[in-house]
This record gives sequence, structure tokens and C-alpha cells, in this order.
Amino acid sequence: ARIAVRTKVPLIPVVIRGTDKALPRGKKIVRLAKIKVRIGKPLESEPLYEGKDIKRKVQRLHQRLEKSMKTLVERP
Repeated sequence: ARIAVRTKVPLIPVVIRGTDKALPRGKKIVRLAKIKVRIGKPLESEPLYEGKDIKRKVQRLHQRLEKSMKTLVERP
């Protein structure tokens, strides 16, 4: 989130599920498994003006990112 705020680029929430079945922890061989990738809508960061608190902007963007990713995970 900090890079997105500093560079004024949107964050794109992405959730990848099923990788734990494709490559279980401690295993060296990839298994055939269904992997789902869900991509959310881009999240614009707040404009960064001189003298503004970047830490608060990063925290707010991070909260929005978490909320968006939670929605993606819960979607059927």
C-alpha cells in the first residue's frame, strides 16, 4: 500500500486459492489441483499532498484492500 500511495498507482486486489493442494507444504512435487484466481476492482489511493500524513493514507488503503480481498474470498 505504501508504494501505491507514493507512486499514485491503484492497487489491484488478487486472491489465489488452491495452491496449498497443488504444492502441499514440505512437498517437492506439484500435484494436479484446481486453482482459483479472483481479481477485484482497482483501488485508487488518496491523493498525497505536501505535509499530509502518508502513514494514515497507507493504513486506510490497506484497510480497503483487506475488505476487498475478504469479499473476493467469500464470493462463491
